[in-house]
Amino acid sequence: GSVEVEGFTSEVEANTSVGKITMKDVTGPITAHSSVGAINIEFSKVSQSSPITISSSVSEIDVAIPASTKADLDIKTNGTVYTNFDIKIPTKKGMKNISGTKKIQSSINNGGVKIKLKSSMGNIYLRKK
Repeated sequence: GSVEVEGFTSEVEANTSVGKITMKDVTGPITAHSSVGAINIEFSKVSQSSPITISSSVSEIDVAIPASTKADLDIKTNGTVYTNFDIKIPTKKGMKNISGTKKIQSSINNGGVKIKLKSSMGNIYLRKK
């Protein structure tokens, strides 16, 4: 089944086998996993107290966080990563990967809480709110 959470300002842990996870106006920390089902999470602010881990086996992950969020990102997918944050693109031999980055480790706003986003097959969207 699906999980829906709105307006929660504490730790949330959600797990579904077949079903989507939707959270709005949350602060975290968040631990969420869906085997088959999209994950959409919109943070009102991001708690710096504990890491955030969001993962999906075969579906997309779409996360919106405030533009001023301080975080250390760890993003992995066999799909494609899309973001409007200014993140460091992995390089090899001094050149940027532009064909589709599968693994990104970067800080935003000088770093902060660890945010791990992982999807085995789905795209990952990290949006400024």
